[in-house]
Amino acid sequence: MEITPLYLPEDMRRPKEAEHKEQTRLRRPKGLLKRLLQGVSQDPPRRLSKRMLALALVALLVLGGLAGYGAWRYLYQQDRQFFDPIDDPANAALVAEFQDFLKTNYIIYFDARELLTPGGSHRRVGSGGYGLNRLPPRHLWDGMLASLFVIEELRERFGAELNIISGYRAPVYNTAIGGARRSQHMRYTAFDVAPKSGKPEDVAKLHKILLAMRDEEKLFVGGLGKYDSWVHIDTREKNANW
Repeated sequence: MEITPLYLPEDMRRPKEAEHKEQTRLRRPKGLLKRLLQGVSQDPPRRLSKRMLALALVALLVLGGLAGYGAWRYLYQQDRQFFDPIDDPANAALVAEFQDFLKTNYIIYFDARELLTPGGSHRRVGSGGYGLNRLPPRHLWDGMLASLFVIEELRERFGAELNIISGYRAPVYNTAIGGARRSQHMRYTAFDVAPKSGKPEDVAKLHKILLAMRDEEKLFVGGLGKYDSWVHIDTREKNANW
């Protein structure tokens, strides 16, 4: 006996699917699909040009290089052995000779450690001058005496302790910290001196004393500079003010 297959209409075979499609069509706002398609065609997705992509890549490479260099430099400086030159065992004989030099010239108020200070940038990790300063060579000591006698007299008249924040600067150190190209510090004829109190009125007092010593009493010839927290004095061959 041959069985004839039964064929049913589409809506009878899948009544639930047909009903769902019809309900969805009725709920959809009129013209929604058309508006959506028009919006897509009018506002296509933006694409970065090749030039913009190249510039972005270059910027990333530059920033990455700078960051890498900064990290390398910091780690390199951290790894360097640091000490003041006066504490280097290799300089022990020179330091002893310098101490005798001070005694011979009757220096009262300042000792070798103060006069051989390498400066703040020499000690500060991350500074361009970190660990770069050196002790003043022997042939510069005699030329330093004129400036040293001035700050000895300054200390006497001021009547309170002073800090020497900068004395001799090795040329490589002076360049690294942005010092003047012909700085008197490289000749060891200059000192930057600060009142231990740190008070602005004491800085002004130091400057006033030095001006009187140079301009009124004619005790020395040289440069005088006044800063927020210290004064500069040197014994160059002519007067200068800043």
